[in-house]
Amino acid sequence: QEAEPLGAVEPLHQRPLDLHGPAHDVRALAGVLIDTFGFAPANITRLLSEQDTPPQRQATGANTRMALQELIDATRKGDTTLLYYSGHGSQWPDPHGDEVDGYDEAIVPADARDPQAAAPPQGDILDDELRNYLVRLYRKSPNLTVVFDCCHAATGTRAPASAPTTARRCAAPSASSASTPS
Repeated sequence: QEAEPLGAVEPLHQRPLDLHGPAHDVRALAGVLIDTFGFAPANITRLLSEQDTPPQRQATGANTRMALQELIDATRKGDTTLLYYSGHGSQWPDPHGDEVDGYDEAIVPADARDPQAAAPPQGDILDDELRNYLVRLYRKSPNLTVVFDCCHAATGTRAPASAPTTARRCAAPSASSASTPS
């Protein structure tokens, strides 16, 4: 089982957009994955952008892309994989005409919005690019869950309407049901 909780907390180039919840969300999810679902801590990669985060674990665009590729490389047939993103989401005008609303959705890494970066997307990771990673991951194991806890997440995976999806609410088992399989 592999998991990739990502949390872009503080965009480096636009401090007024700081969020305070994503780091907590990523840590809480990692705890649930380990304690409730039996994921090995070594199989959980966490990217954050808090001040004390080591550079190789900061939620930058480069580290996010590298972590996604590492997740693809580590995933084996039948693995259960999770990609969780908590942070800012954005939209950019769609230059390809493949979006019904005319906008590409994107996640916003911690180093995005650099005034020197090309605009669009100014360092954001667009849904088209995310889809390329997710298609490669899905081909290795269709046991894939993707959660975007951000604005503009509607087509963040760019999954076709025909893709198999299941929506369900997951809750930690209560003390009385913890020993009884459901």
